[in-house]
Amino acid sequence: MRYWILAAGLAVLMLAETLQRRWIGDFWEHAAVVRALAAHPLSPSHPLLAVDQPHAFFSPYALAVGLTARVTGCSPATALSVAGMFNLALLVFALRRFVQRRFSAPHADFYALLFTLVLWGYPTVLFSGMLSLQWLGNVLGYPSTFATGLLLLVWSLALEGVFSRGRVWLLTVCLGTLILTHPPTALGAGVGLLAFTVEGAGGRLKPALIRVALLGAIAMLLALAWPYYPLTGVLRDGHFFHESNRAMYAEALGDALPALAGLPLLALRLRNRWRDGLGLVFLALFAVYLAGAFSGQWSWGRVLPVLVLALHLVAADFAARMEAAWRSQGTPLSNSQRAGGWLLAAVVLFCAARFTPEVIRPFRDSPRFPARYEPLTRWVGENDVVVADLVTSWYLPAYCGKVVASIHPLAFVPDQRERGEDLRRFFHPKAGLELRRSVIARQGARFVLLDRTEVDLPPGAEAAYRELGRVVHEQHPLVLIEVTPTR
Repeated sequence: MRYWILAAGLAVLMLAETLQRRWIGDFWEHAAVVRALAAHPLSPSHPLLAVDQPHAFFSPYALAVGLTARVTGCSPATALSVAGMFNLALLVFALRRFVQRRFSAPHADFYALLFTLVLWGYPTVLFSGMLSLQWLGNVLGYPSTFATGLLLLVWSLALEGVFSRGRVWLLTVCLGTLILTHPPTALGAGVGLLAFTVEGAGGRLKPALIRVALLGAIAMLLALAWPYYPLTGVLRDGHFFHESNRAMYAEALGDALPALAGLPLLALRLRNRWRDGLGLVFLALFAVYLAGAFSGQWSWGRVLPVLVLALHLVAADFAARMEAAWRSQGTPLSNSQRAGGWLLAAVVLFCAARFTPEVIRPFRDSPRFPARYEPLTRWVGENDVVVADLVTSWYLPAYCGKVVASIHPLAFVPDQRERGEDLRRFFHPKAGLELRRSVIARQGARFVLLDRTEVDLPPGAEAAYRELGRVVHEQHPLVLIEVTPTR
């Protein structure tokens, strides 16, 4: 019962966050992807740029959200927000399903959900997959949140021995969807499938491993057959994403600090039984994490959220067993167990107290989202290219048009650096009329958008931009200029 009380409270909090529309980070790129898929589900154009290339976010999850937006007629941002509440339901269901099948102590599911929400350090960067209470409302609609729910579902299916029940197809579809939706989480799901198979195989380890290998191969073939983007291209262009993931080593370790309380508990589990599934998951993914650090493949650090999840689950099992032993008069606790229990309780209480403002915030703060771009849909068509600064270019494609460059690295787009350099030159205060017209011509742009909150406009500078064409929309802080064609 206490699990569902906590889950209900979380649902109310997340609904308040959703209605508040606190959309930040990659939400806007995902919204642009949903807009492209809603407009043309069978042959979507690139959601950000006017290029004849696919996009790595054209996943089964994004397609489902795009079709929802198309059928209901709601905006891409609204469709993603509704999908976020679905992701929360999947996460709550899958977490309880896994815990019930892996742990025997009462209330382990309650502790698992509680630790997943609060057993975090103070985040310095926002990364998807980290289900901290501080960020969960912001990333609820992200593919990574959906992928975490699928990961827990895959792990629970592995514990149920699905190979003997004729339900291999469900595991295969889940793994294939994970590979296309969020590869780092797919790696965690695959490692967990292997680890929990090893844990429960007993003396029939070899045939079980062969079945897992075949299942993984079929899932990968399904992913390779996905028509919306070539998976091999994403793997080939993976170096584009490494630099943006450096923070998984430089800054995000502080986020995981409280979860390290689970490390000695994990060591005890492995000492008692080397085939412990959660222990094997942690060791395998930690090896991947270290390999990324030593090789400079920073994207491999994206397995960190699954590493933290494994520690949260180990701590939850320990807390549930300690509570059960404390309630049982005939099971005395050792000194080490008492010390571990008090230490874990202190860490959890400290983290929970720090997150108290996050519970109040959705009911106190005003909504924050860039609604100022919505009126631009009256003038900017679906494929019209707009020259806008990088920050504005991050929001605009969720509403209308295409932009010149993106903050986020993009697979399949080899000239990203040149595009960013074009924007830098265009918005330089000392840029001349001819230089700006050359950028417009090279990018095939129809509009120039000035956002006075983002673009530095010294006295008289705005007049120079207005010389590029006629103003078709002006409402502070935006000025939309339709470019006058030139020979």
